[in-house]
Amino acid sequence: SQRLALYCDLMADPILPHDGDSLYFTGFARTACDKGDMSDYESRPGRFQRWPTSTGIRWDTPNATGTGTEARSESSRDGYLAVMWNAWSRRDRAALESIRDWGKRRGWTMGDGRLGGFDTYFTPTYRSTLARMIYVLGGERDLVAENFPASWQQSCKDFECWLTVTHILLRGEAFGGISSNALSALQHASAYSPRNALYRWAYDKYTTGDASHALHLLVTHPAFPADRLPTTDDYRDDWPLRRGPESRGWDRQPELGAIKTHSGGDWAFCAWYILRQEPQRSVE
Repeated sequence: SQRLALYCDLMADPILPHDGDSLYFTGFARTACDKGDMSDYESRPGRFQRWPTSTGIRWDTPNATGTGTEARSESSRDGYLAVMWNAWSRRDRAALESIRDWGKRRGWTMGDGRLGGFDTYFTPTYRSTLARMIYVLGGERDLVAENFPASWQQSCKDFECWLTVTHILLRGEAFGGISSNALSALQHASAYSPRNALYRWAYDKYTTGDASHALHLLVTHPAFPADRLPTTDDYRDDWPLRRGPESRGWDRQPELGAIKTHSGGDWAFCAWYILRQEPQRSVE
């Protein structure tokens, strides 16, 4: 709890405002640290873009991503997942309804549709989760959308695991349980990255209900110091932490003079989520 408070106090906000994943990074960090809603990323009601609106950046702005290229889309499902988590933590039904309304008007193509719309297509699984969240928070019920089949990748890698796990956890809170297919996906993610505290707790939450192993991983992981934000001297990967020890990145040191400070947002979200949960073992 003390380290979470420290990280939240030291963390920049917004995170990487000129980066194409700023919406995603900042959404998870604000969720963990209760730093506010995501309205500064909302270019129209329900239309959340990759950068704060104050930057004036568009998906087709030269070097929009900081890599010398334009962004592939105005928004992303990854970013919308972070917005949904933020709204859920704040019980902000209006934000969720604005996403629903925008999606319906756009045929669930959430951004500019540069790649035929599919790069920012709000999938049936996302729509099902969103519909259930709105209903649980007191809104109108859409049973058709709630019952859209949920599809989970059973062999995720790296960043894909973070997206899969955080979506399953959000869906589990909204529905009060998860499917056996989702549990299998959590088991794979935990096995793929055994030092990732969030993945471990996600699986244990719906099996043993014992958070002790996850908490041990959280506070003893060498990449996350107790008295400051982590840097690239501690771990090399970009935010959020997404690789297992068998994957590249853990032991690489930065080039001389290239040390950067990480946001700490990935650790903060793990800590926030584990600390606020009561064990749930409901599996449909």
